[in-house]
Amino acid sequence: MAVAQSQQAALMKLRARRRDGRLRQEVRILKGITKEIASSGKAGRWWAVGKILEDLPRLRIQPNGITLNAALSALGNCHRWQLALRLLGGASRELRAEVQSYSICITACTRAAAPTMGRELFDELKLQRQLLPDLVAYAAAISAEASAGHWQQAMALFQEMTLQKLVPNVVVHSAVITAMENAAQWKLALAMLAEMCTSGPQPNVVSFSAAISACEKSHGRWVPALNLLSTMQEVFVQPNTITLNGLTAAFVKDGQWRKAYRLVAAVPGLKCRTNSISHCSAILACGQGDEWTRALWSFASLGHLSLGQSLFCNNSAITACGKVWHQALHLASSLQEGMAPDVVTYGALTNALAEGTQWQLALAVLADMHGFPDSACFSAALTACEHAACWRAGLQLLEDMVVARVLDEIACTLGISMCHKAGEWRSALAVFDGLIKKQVSPGEANFGAALMACADGGAWVCAVALLDAMMEQKLTPDCWAAGSAAHAVGQRLGPEAAYEILEKFRDRWQTKHSSLDAWQLATTIQAKVLNLASGVIALEKPAGIRTEDLVQGAACLVSRLDHPTSGVLPLPLGIEGSLPAQWLQAQFAARLVQKEYLCLCEGGSLGAVGSTGTIDSPLQTTEVSHFGRHFSRTVASSQGRSACTRFEVRERFLVRHGVEVILLLAKPLTGRTHQIRVHLASIGRPLLGDLSYGLRDDSVFPDCPRLFLHCRQIQLRDLSGKSFVAECPLPTDLRDVLLLFRGGLQKTGAAQKLVPMVSALG
Repeated sequence: MAVAQSQQAALMKLRARRRDGRLRQEVRILKGITKEIASSGKAGRWWAVGKILEDLPRLRIQPNGITLNAALSALGNCHRWQLALRLLGGASRELRAEVQSYSICITACTRAAAPTMGRELFDELKLQRQLLPDLVAYAAAISAEASAGHWQQAMALFQEMTLQKLVPNVVVHSAVITAMENAAQWKLALAMLAEMCTSGPQPNVVSFSAAISACEKSHGRWVPALNLLSTMQEVFVQPNTITLNGLTAAFVKDGQWRKAYRLVAAVPGLKCRTNSISHCSAILACGQGDEWTRALWSFASLGHLSLGQSLFCNNSAITACGKVWHQALHLASSLQEGMAPDVVTYGALTNALAEGTQWQLALAVLADMHGFPDSACFSAALTACEHAACWRAGLQLLEDMVVARVLDEIACTLGISMCHKAGEWRSALAVFDGLIKKQVSPGEANFGAALMACADGGAWVCAVALLDAMMEQKLTPDCWAAGSAAHAVGQRLGPEAAYEILEKFRDRWQTKHSSLDAWQLATTIQAKVLNLASGVIALEKPAGIRTEDLVQGAACLVSRLDHPTSGVLPLPLGIEGSLPAQWLQAQFAARLVQKEYLCLCEGGSLGAVGSTGTIDSPLQTTEVSHFGRHFSRTVASSQGRSACTRFEVRERFLVRHGVEVILLLAKPLTGRTHQIRVHLASIGRPLLGDLSYGLRDDSVFPDCPRLFLHCRQIQLRDLSGKSFVAECPLPTDLRDVLLLFRGGLQKTGAAQKLVPMVSALG
C-alpha cells in the first residue's frame, strides 16, 4: 500500500514537471513569437504578422494578451488599423482583450487619421462591464479628439476622467493642449499650461511645444510664443526641434523676418538642434521682408550644417526670391544632381516671373512642365500676362486650362481682371460667359470682377444685368461690386440713380456685427470729432501720423490720409463687414463721396484765379523696400489704373518770372495712393513740403514745415440716406505758411520778394 502511494506520488510529480516544462517551453516560444511580431511591425511587414498568428493553432500554442497587444501594435505601426480592429473584434474568450488592447487600437486609428473610429472604440470600451478605461485609454481617446481638432470633446474627456478619480498626468495634459493647438485655441492652451506650472504635473517639452504651436496657428501670435520659450528656460525644460519650428513659423506668419532669422542663428546657444524646417521657415521669413540676400545666405548655410539642401529647401529659397526673378530662375536651374523639380518648384518660379513681368519666360516654364501644370501655375502665368498687359496671351492660357481640365474660379477671376485692366470689358464678359457655357457656376468673385470691368468700361446696362443675375442666384454683391455698378449708372443717369442701386442692397448687407459707440470710438482714437450721424463719424486727423496708427484697429478704414496730410477722416461706426462699413465703402466705390483738399504747389502758371483744370493720367502704385522699410511709390503710367483730379486756382504768388506758388482747391474723383501729389507733380506742379514727389532743396520754399496738403471737406450720405458734411479748417502750421505768402515773404538768400498777384480769398 505504501509502495503504491509512493509510486503514485512520483508519477504525479513527473507529470507536474512535464507540464511545467511544457509551459516554460510555450512561454519561451511565445516570447520569441512576440519578439518576431514586434520586429515585423517595425519593419513594416504587416503581412508577416498575420502569417505568424495563422500558424499558432498549427503549433498548438495558445496566444496570450501580450501576444495580442504586440500584434495590434505592429499592425498599428504599419498603418493597418482596419486589420487591428478586426483582430481585436475576433479575439477569443480565452484570449480576452484588455484595456491596453483598446488603447493600442485607438492610438492606431489616430495615427491613421481615423479619429472617429478611435472615439467609437473608446465608447465601446466604456460599455464593457469587465473593463474600465484607465489613464492610458483616456490619453489615447483625447489624442484621437485632438487630431480631429475637437478641443471641446477633448476637454469633456479630461473632465470625465477626473470624475472617475483618475489623476491626469503630463501626457494627458499635453494631449489636451495639442487638441487646443489643432483648433487654434491659443488662450485656452496657455491657460492649461499655466495651470500645469502652478498645480502640476510639471509640463515637459511636448506641452510647451504644443502651446507654442497653438500661438503660431492663431495668426502667428509670436509674442506669447516667445514668452513661452523664456518660461521653458526658467523651469529648465530644454526646447527641441518642434519647439523652434513652431516659434519660427509664428514669426513668419506675422512677417517678423528679423526675429525668425535671429532665432535660427541663436540655436547653438539654446543647446538644441534644428532641422531643415526651421531654416526653411527663416528663409521664407527673409523673403517676406524682401531680404533675399539673407535668404540665400541661410540656404547656403544648410550645407555647412550638414542638413542638406532638400527640394523643400530649394523651393523655399525660390519663393523667398519671388521679387528677384533672375535669382529664382538661377536657383531653379541649379538643382542638385538627382533632384527633379516638382509642381511647387515650378509654381514658385512662375510666381517670381509674374512679379517681374517676365510673361514670356513664365509661359516657357509652363510649357516645360510636360503636361502636369496645376491651376496655381497657370494662375501665376496669368498674373504675369496681366502685369505685362498681354491680355491676348492670357486668354490663350485660359483656353489651355480648359484643355488641361484645371480651369477654376480663381483663374477665371484673374482672366476677367486682366481684361478689365486692359480696358477690354467685352473680352472680360466673354470670359465670364465662357464660364457659364462650361457649366461652371460663377461665384461672387467672378461676378464682382465682371461687374467692375463692365462698370469701368461704361457698360452700365451690362453691369445692372450682372447685378440682377447675382440676385437670381441668391448671391449678394459686396460693396465694391455694387459700388462699381452704381458708378457706371451714375455716370449715365446721375448720382440719384447711383444711390438707388446702393439702397437696393443696403438691407442685404445687414450682418451680425453690432455698431460701435461713437464717443467711445473718439475717446479710443483720441481725435477731435468734426461731425456725427447715423453709421458714420468724421474725425480730424493731424499730420505726422499714419491713419492706421491713429485708428489702431478700433474701426474699419474705408479711406486713408497720407502720413504728412491732415484733415477730415470719415469712419464707419462698425468693424470690417458691418453694415456701416459696407455702406461707406460702397459710396467710395461708386465715387459718390465728394472730397476737397487745399494744397500749395509751385511751378508755371495754371491760369487766373478761378481757373479750373483736370488731370486724368492713369496711376500705378508699387511697393518699394529700402533698408528694411516698406512704402508705396506711385507714378503716372499708361499701365496704371484710371485716376482723375480736378482743381481750381484760389490764389497765386509770383516768385520769379514764370514761377509761381499756387493755392489750389483739389477734388479727387478717384482714390488712388498719393493721387493729388503725383498728379500735380506729373504736370510740373509739385506740392510744397513733399519729400517724396517734390523738389526738396530746389523748392522755392524749402523751409515749408511739412507737406502742404489738407482735406478740408467731405460730403457723403449717412446710413439713413441723409446728407453728411464734415469740414476741417486749415491747421495753424499751414495757415502760417499761407499768411507768409500773402504778406510778402523775403526769400532766403535772395533780395527778391514773393509778391501776391491775385487773392481770391481776401
